[in-house]
Amino acid sequence: MIINYKKSYIDIIVKEHYPVESISLIVILVSIIIGIKFILLMYRRNIESYKIVFVSLLVLGLIFVGLEEVSWGQWFFYFKSPEYFKETNLQRETNIHNLRYLHVIFEYIRVFIGVGGLLSIFLNNTKTFKYISSPFVLFLSFLVITIFSGLDVYNFYQPNQRLLFQVGGFWWFLKFNMEIIELLIGLSAFIFLYSNYRRLKYSFN
Repeated sequence: MIINYKKSYIDIIVKEHYPVESISLIVILVSIIIGIKFILLMYRRNIESYKIVFVSLLVLGLIFVGLEEVSWGQWFFYFKSPEYFKETNLQRETNIHNLRYLHVIFEYIRVFIGVGGLLSIFLNNTKTFKYISSPFVLFLSFLVITIFSGLDVYNFYQPNQRLLFQVGGFWWFLKFNMEIIELLIGLSAFIFLYSNYRRLKYSFN
């Protein structure tokens, strides 16, 4: 009974358009604003072009993710999904990341974000990656993203092989935990942009 109660409670928390996804959207919007301020500051400080391009691509990626989160306005305007998305989208919504044949690509992207974030931490003190590397405080976050996203990819190819994680209902937790991972990615992007923005802002003082 206690387990069922916990499952029902978490189901509501991670459900589409509910707290976790709504918080993720807010974090993404704030990250976009900080990212734009960061890009403008980089221009004013004559930072290397490749660093500006990197941050610009990151911000564009966040804009894309934000639009995907709200299904390109479907959240707010309640328009019906075109027939194509009703037939091919796992949630019958107007977005790309839940299309049946593209879904796994976005799972790989989450793994890439985790691994890339971990690598960028070790480049934090190098001149080449100054202002575009991650602070050490994000190590655990990127590690969790990498592990859980990797397991999610494994589950896509081996849906009937649950390793040892089926014990105690953990696989159920993993199944619904990807909304939490998406929130964690958003928070990591926020910390990445904010920490590097402050690092640059106060570097010449």
